[in-house]
Amino acid sequence: MNKSFLLIFLIFCFIDYAPAQQKKLSLEELWSGAFVTKGMESIYPLKNGKHYTVLNTNKNTGVVSIDKYDYSTLEKIETVVTSQEIPSKALFSSYAFSADESKLLLATEVVPIYRRSKVGIYYIYDLITKEIIQIADTIEAKIADVGRNSITLEAFGDQAKINTILELFKPFGIKEIVRTGRIAMAKG
Repeated sequence: MNKSFLLIFLIFCFIDYAPAQQKKLSLEELWSGAFVTKGMESIYPLKNGKHYTVLNTNKNTGVVSIDKYDYSTLEKIETVVTSQEIPSKALFSSYAFSADESKLLLATEVVPIYRRSKVGIYYIYDLITKEIIQIADTIEAKIADVGRNSITLEAFGDQAKINTILELFKPFGIKEIVRTGRIAMAKG
């Protein structure tokens, strides 16, 4: 009885799975991304409690976008910004909202340099005016380091220029400012 039951069970399993093994796989299918898992990147909840944003990449066009979704319906409400709106058309890999959610900090061409530190090209996108500013070029500052929750900026210039930089970053929260004052160096 046990042997016949086992034999019937094995035949049933073989018949059930045998047709599934007839499909031939091609290299094109493997490399085209047909078997790549799909999922969401990080979800960033907005302060209104009704919406969240997600960094999406369109595999067909290669365009990266930050899209806003509704929690209750899970439907996309709007596209906040796309990589097409950045002057260099660079693909951004991460973003952060300012404290009042009126501006976005966009990171492109990010390269790790040491542990959690990295460098890259950073933009500030104003959600109200739709204006985008490349940080290092516009304010003539050097991004010295980017940590998980901070950016270290090196800038020099007159007091008006430094005050402009501070106003630009104030919505994101400034943790620390170090000023050296006027420095003169003699030649020789």
